[in-house]
Amino acid sequence: MLTALSVCALATASTMLVLYLNEQGTNASLHQQIDHQQRTLTDTNRKLAAASVLIDQLNAQTDTLNGQVNTLTASNTSLNTCVAAMQTWLVTLDANPGAPDLDQLARTADSACGF
Repeated sequence: MLTALSVCALATASTMLVLYLNEQGTNASLHQQIDHQQRTLTDTNRKLAAASVLIDQLNAQTDTLNGQVNTLTASNTSLNTCVAAMQTWLVTLDANPGAPDLDQLARTADSACGF
């Protein structure tokens, strides 16, 4: 025969068992969420590492292109200097074929053009 004390103890034990099982379910759910978040973070870190490699490659290509632009700019400046010296010589030659400074202008143009 069950006494009131036994019924109370049985109800308490039953309640504790339900609470324990709920806690275990909650813990399992939390562990699943944590595992999912860890997988997501690992995947994100992998993507960030790959993006970092691509950024480094793009930076290296940018440096190469900047070097090429600088070389072309210097070549363009040299070419402009050459053309200006040639134009001076040609304008003088056209205006006065016997001008005394034609030889000096020709040497200046040759020097400016690297001849």
